[in-house]
Order: sequence, then C-alpha cells, then structure tokens
Amino acid sequence: VVEQDPHPGGPAYAFKRRGFTFPMGPLGFSNPAIVQDILKETGIDESLDLKRVYYRLRAFGLKVPLSLPYPEMVGELTSLFPEEEGGIRRFFDEMHKISRLLDNKDEDQDEEAGGLMAASAADYLNDLIDDRRLRRILGSMGTREPYSGLPLLVAMWDLLCEKGIHYPARGMRHLCEILAKPLAGSEGAGELMLSARVSGIAIE
Repeated sequence: VVEQDPHPGGPAYAFKRRGFTFPMGPLGFSNPAIVQDILKETGIDESLDLKRVYYRLRAFGLKVPLSLPYPEMVGELTSLFPEEEGGIRRFFDEMHKISRLLDNKDEDQDEEAGGLMAASAADYLNDLIDDRRLRRILGSMGTREPYSGLPLLVAMWDLLCEKGIHYPARGMRHLCEILAKPLAGSEGAGELMLSARVSGIAIE
C-alpha cells in the first residue's frame, strides 16, 4: 500500500496537535457488522468497541432528538408538538413499513406503503403535518423545506433511528491504525509505504 500522507487511513484519520484532536473526515459509519466482518476477513482479530452516535437538532427555539428508535422519537416529538401526535405516529409507522419494502424484508407487500414510493417528501408531509416547523424537521432533518423523494427520506430516518451511526470508542484513528497492522512488521502480509507518492497506477 502506497500512501502519500505520513499516516494510514487518508481522510478517515485524526491528527493531534498540542493536546487537541482534529478529525480529517468521517467521524463514524453505519452497518458496523459489515466493518467487523471486513476486519476478520483481513486477518485482524482485534474487535472494535463501537459506540452509537446520537444527534440533536437545535432549531426553532427547540432541542429535537434525531436518532432515537422510532417509538422514542414518537414520544419526544409528541411532547414538543402535542397537536400533531396522530401525524407523528403515522409518519414513523410508514417510515418503518416503507423501509422494510425497500429492504425486501416484508413478504406481505403493503399496498398503501408501496403507493407512497413515488411521492415527494414535501407533498407527503403537507398532507400529514400542519406545523411548518415539524414538516421541516421531519422532511429535511433541519430548517429547510423538504426537498427529496420519499424513498430517500425513508432511508435517512432508517439510517439514523434503526441502523444507527457508530464510531470506534478509541476514535477513527484507531480504526486506521488496526487496518494498517497486517502490513506492518516482519510478519506483515505486505508493505505500507507512508509519505510515498506514485506517478501513475497501471491497470490490466
């Protein structure tokens, strides 16, 4: 492996200066089971201690959680928008149903959920929620108007609330370092050349 930076991992690395840590890129990832499987297939027997990331949005004078399991999201948002309880419950119920359709996990195809697949997030939420602030929170996880199609919105909520975003307890830098281990030392499976540039990559 030839790496032009003085460290492994490219932008996933974090560097330290004067006691501070500066991440260069991603702070976490989804599908942690896949990451653990890749480490095993690479011959790395060190298991990552992973922590889940929980996000909150500060907007409209509110502090809104964005990454709790669906039932907890219903409770939290209903406490902030009690007049929208019916729409909030229906929203997360349909997010769950449509995500199962997208993942092909639901053998009994729900026709109503399937019929929503072509809808825009804005049209869907306009019919479901009266409060403009809540439409923006549900539709873009922020303060802008909903802009995506419904399947993308479903995927975003599924990622945050169901699958989750995770990070190594010892940081992304630790993940980079253990990925480099098989290439290090006399018993390594190859060689890791840091601070090395190439003029081109030949492909056959």
